[in-house]
Order: sequence, then C-alpha cells, then structure tokens
Amino acid sequence: MAKNHPTYDPEEPGSAVRFFEQVKMAADESGLEGKDAEMIKWALSYLPDSIRKRWAILAKDGATQRSFDDWQKEVMKTLPRRAQEEAGALSRLDALVSKWSRDPVSRHDRANFFEFSLGFQAEATTVAAVVSNRELVRMYLRCLTPMFRERLQEGLTPQTNARDEDPYLWTDVVKKAKELVVGGTTGPFGDLSLDPSTSDYTRVKIEDGIGSSGTARAVETIKVKQEQMESSFQTLCSKMDVLGVQLKEVLTRQEAPHPVQVFQQSAAPPHSFSSHPTQRPRQGMYTRPPNNPFNTPPRICYYCHTEGHMLMACPVLEADKANNYPRIVPIS
Repeated sequence: MAKNHPTYDPEEPGSAVRFFEQVKMAADESGLEGKDAEMIKWALSYLPDSIRKRWAILAKDGATQRSFDDWQKEVMKTLPRRAQEEAGALSRLDALVSKWSRDPVSRHDRANFFEFSLGFQAEATTVAAVVSNRELVRMYLRCLTPMFRERLQEGLTPQTNARDEDPYLWTDVVKKAKELVVGGTTGPFGDLSLDPSTSDYTRVKIEDGIGSSGTARAVETIKVKQEQMESSFQTLCSKMDVLGVQLKEVLTRQEAPHPVQVFQQSAAPPHSFSSHPTQRPRQGMYTRPPNNPFNTPPRICYYCHTEGHMLMACPVLEADKANNYPRIVPIS
C-alpha cells in the first residue's frame, strides 16, 4: 500500500486529476464509497505536510463537512491551470471543437453526432474544473447546425436560480441533445437513420384525409429535409468563403507591382500643316526627302521656263503685264 498509494506532484501537469481518480479507485476497493469524511481523511494522508494543511482547510464549508466531490472541486480551484487539467486534455478539446465547428453536426446524423458528443464529454469532464460551464456550453453549441441548436434550446429548461448568462449545465445540454438525436429521427416510414434513401430529397404530399398523427409525421419529415438542406447550404457557404480567401491570396501573390510612370517634358514632334495624302509617307514605298515636300519633278514656269515657280506666281509675267506687252505662251 505504501508503495502504490496515490501520489500528487505539483510540478507535473495532470497529476492532480490522477491523484483524485486514484483515491476514488482505492476507496472503492476498500469499501469506503459514500463515506466522504473517511475518503478525504485517507486522501490527505497521502499528501506532503505543506499541501495537506492547506487542502484540509477546504474539507469543510464552515462547520459543514463537504462531500468528496465538492472537496475535490474546491481543491482544484486553488491549483494553477496547468496542474488542473489532464495532460493534453484542453488541447484535445480545442482541436475537437475546431474540427466540428467547421462541419457542424446535424440532428439526423447519428454517426457524426455520437463521434463528436462522446469525444466532447470525455475531454470536457477532465477540464470541467478549469473551463467554466458557460464556456463548455458555448463550445458544444458551436459544433451543431443552426436548426439543431434552435430545437435544442426549445427543449432545455433553465436551472433554478441560474444566472441569465449561464442558464444551463453543459451536462444537461449534452443529455438533451442525445435525446433529440435518439428520439427525433423517426418519420412516417420509421427510423430515418436506418433508411439509406434519407440523403435524397423527396417531397411528402399531405392528403386531405390523412389523420393528425400522419400530418405531424409528414411535417416532421419536411423539417428534416429542410434541416439537411440548410446544413448543406451552410457547408457550401463556408467552403466558398475559404475558396474566396485562397483565390484572393493567389491573385495577390501573382500580381506584379506596376512601375510608376514619371512624365517628362520632351520635345514635341514637328507638326505638319498639310494633310494632303501625297505628303504622308507610305510603308514600303519611296519617301520624299525633307527638302522636297512633294514627290514630283521640279516645278517649271511655262511663261519664263524657269524652275522654282508656276505660271500664276511668275514675276516675269507680272512685269510684262505692267509694261503692257505679255509674251505669247505656247500651248504644250
């Protein structure tokens, strides 16, 4: 007994949880179950003197003897958070909630519900002394579909004298959710969870002569399908949001920075005052030289036969007109 008795090491995370579990196991084997005062006495005897004195003060609430479970809760409140939880329990709970909050559980999916709910109960029980009841309820509800949460809240009864911000025990929430899943998946043709065709959408026509019970079951079936469609829609929206973020990141990485254009003043190209087609150079053909504006032979005056001007601008002709003896211009 002295070699294998329960031990507590303040420096080891999770040792407090194991210590109380070992004390309970030893009490069961010794026939002390239900004898709270004796269980506390034996538990204190396994502790070092410095810790025993502090924990012994918490064994009573004034003059009233606490139960072993209440004493355990009071002791756990005094310990650092690192020592309160079983090693890795809080991390596993966070990972579980993170996984199922991305793909919420429907009331009509038994397999996924029990996979999530049983895992949540196992980890939440371990960290219940560390995480508040309100936080555990919030974490649990995050993993359910909106329709499931709505139905669950309709069936829950607040605790007596409970605070408005913390009306339900997390254990009651889990228990009620299980009742809805086990007892709420029946339709007009039996248990929907056993019917492989429940994933296919089918309409249920309510005939005029159907009884009240048949009507209720038909309406329930329609609600089931609506829940499934809503859950699928929520999942699709979540995936589209993730896809949108990923696409935005890809576009941001591929987008190269555009160089900033600096406007500099430069010499303006020479302006051509003529718009005649013959003055525009054509691709692949002869281009006129700069000193010859037209791609034509030199101009020759038909009056004085001199290059450089035409008849209308001939200075010789103007002089002859002024002297009243213009020459006869031959027609060629």
